[in-house]
Amino acid sequence: MSAVSESFQRAYLVRTVEQELLGLFAAGRMTGTTHTCIGQEMIAVTLAAALDRRRDIVVSNHRCHGHYLAWTDDPDGLVAE
Repeated sequence: MSAVSESFQRAYLVRTVEQELLGLFAAGRMTGTTHTCIGQEMIAVTLAAALDRRRDIVVSNHRCHGHYLAWTDDPDGLVAE
């Protein structure tokens, strides 16, 4: 699979999870607030691709779902948090 294809798949994952989170929030199944990164998915994906996983880490504190998903590909871990 090409790097471009992988990037778009990762961006699609981010968008899909964010839309699901918004749906849960709107249905009252999630409390608090949520700040999605819809429309900014490729920023997180490109950042994750540019980092060296052996020495770099990602720390994000606002609209961070995309960063987490682009780095880990782990929607279950995001929802569990």
